Amino acid sequence: MRVYSVTRQQKPKKEKLADRAYRQLEEMIVTLRLPPGDVLNEASLCEKLDIGRTPVREALQRLATERLVLIRPRRAMTVSPVDAQEHLLVLETRAVLEHLITGLAAERADAQARRALQDCAQAFATAAADKDIDGFMRLDREFDQILGEACGNPFARECCTPLQSKSRRFWYCHQGVGELAYAADMHRRIMAGVISGDPVEAQEASDALMAYLVAATRRVLSEQDGSGMAVLEGQA
Repeated sequence: MRVYSVTRQQKPKKEKLADRAYRQLEEMIVTLRLPPGDVLNEASLCEKLDIGRTPVREALQRLATERLVLIRPRRAMTVSPVDAQEHLLVLETRAVLEHLITGLAAERADAQARRALQDCAQAFATAAADKDIDGFMRLDREFDQILGEACGNPFARECCTPLQSKSRRFWYCHQGVGELAYAADMHRRIMAGVISGDPVEAQEASDALMAYLVAATRRVLSEQDGSGMAVLEGQA
């Protein structure tokens, strides 16, 4: 599998085991390798990740805080469902934070962050052309991290990160490979605004991306039978 990394030239930082466990589990949940409703077993996850129980437990607690994992006392720990009604609320909140983050990033990003975004834009286009949705998801996470760091506001970044994970999973589940090229172009427009130092351009592009995600979510809801509730649990 091709790896699309915009930080491949940099010396990697040493990653804490709990952070590595979180990153790997988050990706497995987002890409439905751990599908909604799946029962999570700590021992099995430790073996799969080759990481000890304490870091894996810390990662699961963090994922539970972000509502990607459900932990119920004296009951099984499971991957949370994908719910379109809930996702509309996620986007309602995320849109405000993304508008703030992209505007600040356009004003505050240093030269290194702008170069990373240039590389990211090209990598997005390549992943879309290759129809590599898993690679695209990794790039989307990296894109969010670059903007989050560049905006200089850790409070906005930390509030937005779990919402971005939930959006990635919803998009992976319902939009997928068929819309990679369009999604790549929408991300490119945000990056162009940040790279050029134009907060208005960046924010308008961010607002357009959020509007696209809202429209896609409403389309999913309209396609549901029965009550109109779009909940995916226990199936990919």
